[in-house]
Amino acid sequence: MNIRSLRTMAVAGLMAFSAGATKVAAQNAQTTLDKASTIVAKDTAKVVKEGVQDARTVLLKKYSGHFQGSVKQGRIADGNLEYAEKGKTILEPKPNKINFALDAGVTTGDELCNNVGLRFHGSAKKHNTKFDVTGIYAGKEPKSDFIAKASATQYFPLNKDFSLLAKGEAEGVIRRVRGGDSFGEAWPQVLGGARYEHKFDNGMKVAIQGEAGPAFKITEKEHTFHDIPKAKFVYNAEGEFGINQVSGFVGATKDAAAGQGVYGGVRFKF
Repeated sequence: MNIRSLRTMAVAGLMAFSAGATKVAAQNAQTTLDKASTIVAKDTAKVVKEGVQDARTVLLKKYSGHFQGSVKQGRIADGNLEYAEKGKTILEPKPNKINFALDAGVTTGDELCNNVGLRFHGSAKKHNTKFDVTGIYAGKEPKSDFIAKASATQYFPLNKDFSLLAKGEAEGVIRRVRGGDSFGEAWPQVLGGARYEHKFDNGMKVAIQGEAGPAFKITEKEHTFHDIPKAKFVYNAEGEFGINQVSGFVGATKDAAAGQGVYGGVRFKF
């Protein structure tokens, strides 16, 4: 074997070794890139699962991104991750925020002393639990009615817009007669119902809520000429339409103290 043959074999061996080394390096680089892709994918999935949101923006499940970098000796030497997410801005508060509302209006009732009264209402809601207080005043000399109600409502969402509800309420009324037969009543109540509420992208909202159930009289005092039943069937149905933090509402009700009637007013949310 001559020198030329030895040189040729040596070159061939070096080329084979180089090709093998290059293949191993490429495989290592691909493995590293695959791991990097897995990390990016896991981070993206984590963001989606956590449902990132703030008071004005809720991120949709639309994410895109890619990694670009260089490989040296089977490792990522440097690189750049480009990542983008698409979101949608809506007027919806954070889940942990307590939502307050105040409203005022008028109500009618066939058991009010003059069949018409002033109605004031406030509420606080967190997650799916809501607390309400309501006051009604009606007056026609020599009579006046003072009604106070407090309730707790638990909502059970079935989808984005529709929920079932269970409500416990306590209602009291003082019926005063100047120089005559004044007396008081108290009515605990257990109600069930449903609520539909839809919010539009432009801030407008429509809502309908209805509830019904029994009310039981537990106290009555200083009465002489009144035959008050021990239990009543009561109901309330309300529709609301507004934009952003202001809305108007109307309702039809059969109230334990005020009787059957309608009501309406303006509501402000905070």
